[in-house]
Amino acid sequence: MGVYPIMYILFDTGRLLDGIQDLRPYELPHHTEGGYTWHVFHRRHYTFTDSADDFRQALAWMRGDRQPPLYDGAEPEPNVFYFTLGDPRDDDSRVDFEFLDDHQMLLPVDARKRHVVAQISFNGSKNECFLSPFHPAWPIVRAVLAVTQPVHAHVTGDVFCTEDASLDLERIALGVKASTFIGPEQLAHLPDDAFAHFAFVERIGGGMWLTIPVPHPQGSQTVGAALCDRHREAGRVLAQQLSDAAPTL
Repeated sequence: MGVYPIMYILFDTGRLLDGIQDLRPYELPHHTEGGYTWHVFHRRHYTFTDSADDFRQALAWMRGDRQPPLYDGAEPEPNVFYFTLGDPRDDDSRVDFEFLDDHQMLLPVDARKRHVVAQISFNGSKNECFLSPFHPAWPIVRAVLAVTQPVHAHVTGDVFCTEDASLDLERIALGVKASTFIGPEQLAHLPDDAFAHFAFVERIGGGMWLTIPVPHPQGSQTVGAALCDRHREAGRVLAQQLSDAAPTL
């Protein structure tokens, strides 16, 4: 499985915790090696046999001052919590969700009580800022968007990091790419015609999914350059509207 593209999701912590157990049918509990940060030794694999209170405690500790220690024992405390979702019949459907401690530090202190950042990876190619509706991972990602209603999410096609400042809160919360989810809070601050020029929009719960419609892989049609250009330009305009109007965390 590839580790690209990468998708960043800004979750409302309350909605994430309320909806996470609804994702249990998609859990792949025995996949413990996936994700972009598989090489980090001190990771904690969250399983859905853990309670939502356990997950709440782990997220709160990650974004807090790390005292007291979360777990007993001599091993260093984990700085990544992760879980894996997918269809056990199709390895290409696998989606790894990682919650990194340094990502949470990008949020204002008060916002860390209400929000958490996740980095997800699925099978694909680097620089592919797009999630096809025919990709085996799309039903999994769509289910996550539906039950957790994130504040914002988009596919970046690459991984960014805090160390070189390529990843910041603006990229996470306001980025618009070919495949983007605009959550309820942001949607409420946008004009009625904000999505008029996108190639494809789909209402998912209280948010909106924006992407480029693609023909079925077994079909003969192609997506025209003009449609892609229109979608890209609409994304540029929307990014500016979000920057101007969306509430600050």
